[in-house]
Amino acid sequence: MLTTYHIHIKKTKEIEQLYALLKSDLRNAEIYLNLKGFKFFFPIDIVQLAQLIISIANRECSKIALTNAGKYLNGIDLVRFCNTNYVQPNTQSTIPSQTAMPIKRVERENMVQYIDSAKSFLSKYCPGKDLTILNIGLSEFINNVYDHAESEIGAYVFCQYYPKSNSIRFAVSDLGVGIPNKVNKYMIIQNQPAKTSEECIRWALEEKKTVKSTPKNAGLGLHTIMSFVKSSQGKIRLLSGNGGLYYSAGGTEYFFKNPMTDFRGTVIDIEIFVNNLHEIDPEETDFDF
Repeated sequence: MLTTYHIHIKKTKEIEQLYALLKSDLRNAEIYLNLKGFKFFFPIDIVQLAQLIISIANRECSKIALTNAGKYLNGIDLVRFCNTNYVQPNTQSTIPSQTAMPIKRVERENMVQYIDSAKSFLSKYCPGKDLTILNIGLSEFINNVYDHAESEIGAYVFCQYYPKSNSIRFAVSDLGVGIPNKVNKYMIIQNQPAKTSEECIRWALEEKKTVKSTPKNAGLGLHTIMSFVKSSQGKIRLLSGNGGLYYSAGGTEYFFKNPMTDFRGTVIDIEIFVNNLHEIDPEETDFDF
């Protein structure tokens, strides 16, 4: 019997319906995702939408189609990316018309190439500014996916510059076990009591906290990124398991219950404001003679 799903995604919260679909038997199902009315997506929405479409397609459904995707989603290459099941050339492309890097599944093997390309592209919109946070953030988040997440679809990444706010936003997501599950498994091994989702996320953000003993600097990444975001008066939003974290300039920081009950994995979205970035130190610049 053919099962047909029609899902009208008008707001970010309706992406939750796609997480719920992962619990269903989708063999031979036809799925139509109507995006009419959703005028704009942030990176945190883009990476979730892409990974969910790919994951659903890989569950042997007979058809999954995006309808009324609109100029923006086509412009950032999301529709082509999903229709080709994330098959991409090894070279890193850019989308100057959208001031964005196209949605990408980034493997460890091409991580450095991707990050270098993203820094080079985005530096055009913030000349003379230090983009160390982009390098550290992307490398830490992508490595975390392959070190800890056990994700069925790898790491999905999206970066974009927003002229109106003069800011850069980048997001990384996975469909893995999530920070709370991973931390609590570690707690069991250490004969420690289980923690709530909020406590697990807090624990993961503390300095020198890791569920692995190597490499030598393990556990410094998330703490360092939070320090960068705070010092540059940026914003961060993290969802993992049943918990979430939000931080914005001025010291607004709070943990919350993830509103998506069927959520899987981890997604993190960072916004950095160009005017708050440090200037590149001329003494650290390489010159060719």
